[in-house]
Amino acid sequence: MTPAPSAIQDLAARHSKTGPADPSDVLVIGAGFGGIAAALRMRARGHSVTLVDRLDAIGGRAQVFERGGFRHDAGPTVITAPFLFDELFELFGERREDHLDFRPLDPWYRFHFHDGNQFDYRATVEDTNAEIERFSPRDVAGYAGCWRHPGRFLRSGSRSSPTGPLPV
Repeated sequence: MTPAPSAIQDLAARHSKTGPADPSDVLVIGAGFGGIAAALRMRARGHSVTLVDRLDAIGGRAQVFERGGFRHDAGPTVITAPFLFDELFELFGERREDHLDFRPLDPWYRFHFHDGNQFDYRATVEDTNAEIERFSPRDVAGYAGCWRHPGRFLRSGSRSSPTGPLPV
């Protein structure tokens, strides 16, 4: 389920600052999850932040739209790192759980192929490897290779990067 951008909008609005421009003013271009996170982190450091986007609403790809009588989820549907959202609310002494309800999904994604096969991408590496093995056993090792670098990054903590700590 896509988190309601309004909860994140509300957090940003409650901690916005107005007034004349000064050297600590920050402009963030792009109001997807990354832009919102950058704006909130800068605001937590005391900067006056202006967040702009080409769309009418913030949230980037986390939009829902209607076309042809159908409702479409533009993504991201799956939040694989909810702790990053927790950090943003904690910066302002708030709890994400008081504003957003994340629900576990299984599978995260289900791919349907023209031949009738389906592939379920699940939360554990073991389950995903089992799915990969059903299609192509030799690709299990390749999938493991994809996770070598990102795995080190995620295990080291959300405020770290391969080159050192990230600023608040």
